[in-house]
Amino acid sequence: SHDYELRRSLSERTEPDPRHWPHQGIDGEALSLMKVQPVTDAERNEHNRLAWQCRRGMRELDELLNRFLVQRFSSLDRLEQETFIRLLDYPDDVLLELLMGRMAPADKDVAHIVQEIRNTAVY
Repeated sequence: SHDYELRRSLSERTEPDPRHWPHQGIDGEALSLMKVQPVTDAERNEHNRLAWQCRRGMRELDELLNRFLVQRFSSLDRLEQETFIRLLDYPDDVLLELLMGRMAPADKDVAHIVQEIRNTAVY
C-alpha cells in the first residue's frame, strides 16, 4: 500500500522540468562544475570587474548577464568578449530592450552576443 501512495505523488513524465533545478546545467551537470575559474590575479580581477558591471539594478538584466558571464564568457573568442564588454556600457533601458528582443542592434557583432545571451537564458 505504501508503494501505491508513493507512485501516486510522483510525476509520470520521463524527464524533469529543467526550470525546477536552476543549479544544474546542461545534461544535469552542476553549474559549479561548468565554471572555468580565473587562473591569474589579473584574470580574477577582470572577472570580478565584469561581475560587478553585470549587476544592473534590474533583476532581469542581472540574471541574464550574470548567467552568461558564468556559463559562457570564458569560451568566447577575444572579439566576442570585447563585444560583451562593450554591451555592458549600454544604458539599462536599451540593454533590456535588446535582450528582450524588442529592439534589434544595428551592429552585427552586438546582435550575435545579444542572441548568445538570450540562448543562455532559462525561461
